[in-house]
Amino acid sequence: VDLIGQLEGIDGVTVETGAQYIWEHFDFNFNSEIWSDIQVREAFAKCLPRQQMVDSLIVPVDANAQVLNNRWIQPFEDGYQDNSGGVSELDLEAAQGLLDASGIEQPVSVRLGWFDNGGNQRRTDQVALTIESCNQIGFDIQDSGSETFFDVELAAGDWDIAMFAWAGSPLKSGGVSTYQLGAGNNVGNIDIPEMEPLLTELLVTPDPDAQIELANQIDTLLWENLATIPVFSFPGVVAYSDDVSNV
Repeated sequence: VDLIGQLEGIDGVTVETGAQYIWEHFDFNFNSEIWSDIQVREAFAKCLPRQQMVDSLIVPVDANAQVLNNRWIQPFEDGYQDNSGGVSELDLEAAQGLLDASGIEQPVSVRLGWFDNGGNQRRTDQVALTIESCNQIGFDIQDSGSETFFDVELAAGDWDIAMFAWAGSPLKSGGVSTYQLGAGNNVGNIDIPEMEPLLTELLVTPDPDAQIELANQIDTLLWENLATIPVFSFPGVVAYSDDVSNV
């Protein structure tokens, strides 16, 4: 936010803000027994303060920012739709009820892994907001951020929840390996058999309208199985001198 203020204070400079294809998310590690019951995953989704994260951390940079409810299509693209069915709306009472119904022993100890080099205040705040909210109910969220997260812990599966971002693009086939069983980007070991043929079809479908339809079908299945939780699109900032044209 302070950087934007500095840029806007420079004469002869145009400043533009908006959303990017990069998007923040929380991933479940399906190799962890904690998440074997979808009720426990939904309980975490309902205690995760996504709207608060967007309002306090993203809106000051991008006034039009919103909670992201689609993993394949960005809000600024044609075909975007909310496929969540409200499953990830903040509701601590409902979250506690889901934990109780699951029968899991409480408090549920959860290691939240992320890349922490001491230089990312936004993510530090996201972790703090998550702990503050989810520890009000039957979770015990532990900050397991480290500088070696991407090099060591993520690949080794030494985490329960991972918080990081995927760099997307207009190419809808680009996200397929994140959700295919056995694919290199599927760090959480997501396994949804009915989704596999749709992912394969998306890889060989050149028609943009058909891609959008497939992408929303896949995203709906990801919400129904609560495999991951998207949070927001990264805010982007572009500043350029009025001496430059055709930016």
